[in-house]
Amino acid sequence: MQPFFTSGVADGRAMGDVMIAWATNDGFNAVWTGTIPTGPGVWIPKGPPSGPQLPAVKPYFMSSGDEFRPAAPPAFLSPAFKTALAEVRAISNTRTPEQIAIAQYWAMPAGTLTTMGYWDKLAASYIEEHQLDERSAAHIYALMNAAAMDAEIGCWDAKYKYFLIRPPQVDKLITLVINMPNHPSFPSGHSCVSAAAVGVLESFFPEHAATLDAQVEQAGLSRIYAGIHYRFDVEAGQTLGRSVAELALSVDETSGLLAALR
Repeated sequence: MQPFFTSGVADGRAMGDVMIAWATNDGFNAVWTGTIPTGPGVWIPKGPPSGPQLPAVKPYFMSSGDEFRPAAPPAFLSPAFKTALAEVRAISNTRTPEQIAIAQYWAMPAGTLTTMGYWDKLAASYIEEHQLDERSAAHIYALMNAAAMDAEIGCWDAKYKYFLIRPPQVDKLITLVINMPNHPSFPSGHSCVSAAAVGVLESFFPEHAATLDAQVEQAGLSRIYAGIHYRFDVEAGQTLGRSVAELALSVDETSGLLAALR
């Protein structure tokens, strides 16, 4: 057993070195030197913005952060925009206890389980259910989390392309049941990440697809219930996340997951 143990340790450390080199040069810790525009319909930050460097981070699967950039959201105060804003206001005026509970359940801010922690925990339950071995489990975790990271990069690319104002910044009568994130509204980061994670999970555990889809839908609605997103934010985020998941699965199927690190 000793030669196999020694070989395994060596392989693990070599792969660890690859990941450290990747992380050192992926741009995640780059200092953002841009500026926030101002004007009608433009998001208003509270202090330093969150994640403005993410659009330039090196993705695992995408060719660049804008590969799946959605089309622009409805123009500020256009009929489509007003309709979406009115929905948020109407929900704010009439929130049910169930809607409040859903909004708070899916908030998952830093310091909690977090969005990806939730999907990782769910993946763990499916892995245990199927009694998968360590190699299969590691494959699922790596592919799902890498896809989610790419979805976040793509999401923040769009956020800092369009700088869309948040609903409560337009209509001061919209109330919140969770804290408003300090980054632009479009698209919804929760939906981008959740749809990407679930897109990967469903490929390994198709029997859970209906449940997973329902959870992504509820997670998206939770942001509207909370008062922090428009419906079109959620829809664009889900589309982006699914697109990234499909790309990640394609790369994994044709070239293997580690091809992302080459």
